[in-house]
Amino acid sequence: MNTLGGNGIVDRPAPPVRNGAERTDADRAGAARSATVYALQQMLEVLDGRRPVDHLLRTVSAEVQSQVGSLLQHRAGPSGSAETARLLRVHLQIGGPRQAAYFGTFVRGRRVRAVAGRIEIRSVPLPSRGGPRRIAERWVIVEFAIV
Repeated sequence: MNTLGGNGIVDRPAPPVRNGAERTDADRAGAARSATVYALQQMLEVLDGRRPVDHLLRTVSAEVQSQVGSLLQHRAGPSGSAETARLLRVHLQIGGPRQAAYFGTFVRGRRVRAVAGRIEIRSVPLPSRGGPRRIAERWVIVEFAIV
């Protein structure tokens, strides 16, 4: 690993890895967090009316997508607010190799709200261009609540 020292670049050895599981766990946690942030950003854009509900297809479960679609159909007006939502923080609590609980905050205008739920690894159909339908395992939001 290279670090910047006072006189230039100093070579330092990378920290030792005790076993392969540590790196795998860290990689898994990083992937879960990235997927959660991405899915929550898309969810807020859908709730603001900046994206159609179909954009959630590969980031949330069918049940969550259906709930969001129902919410949007019953909302009075296109977005309910002229302000757009912006994700502030996201935290994860890993519950196993294929699931995690998330919680975080977002802001719309001057109001800060909390969001919480659960994310799991699920099989998701990938888009196909005339060929056979492919399936991939991805982190998907399976529970979503705004508090």
